[in-house]
Amino acid sequence: MQKYTASVITAGCLWGLMGLFTRTLATYGVDSTGAIVLRCGIAALLFAVTLLVCDPKQFRIRLKDIWCFIGTGICSLLFSRIAIFRPSRSWTCPRRPCCCTPRRRSS
Repeated sequence: MQKYTASVITAGCLWGLMGLFTRTLATYGVDSTGAIVLRCGIAALLFAVTLLVCDPKQFRIRLKDIWCFIGTGICSLLFSRIAIFRPSRSWTCPRRPCCCTPRRRSS
């Protein structure tokens, strides 16, 4: 049970670091889509290296199944991240103070 607790805590910490990663790249001029592509590329590379080191037989892909691998693996992950982070740029509120802030009633 403690192994699972550690996994959940680690996942939460890595999720929080994702924002720092994106903000750091933004200071260097990389937009959110570029950060997504970079993050997915690094994750794929680390996963491939880990799989090659631990069990190279599992790394084999049948040539007839490559379209499934690309479609459901790489494209779905990349496009879902773009769909999550791309709209957040247009979520600005045009009014000041924010329209979600409760108004004070004058008495």
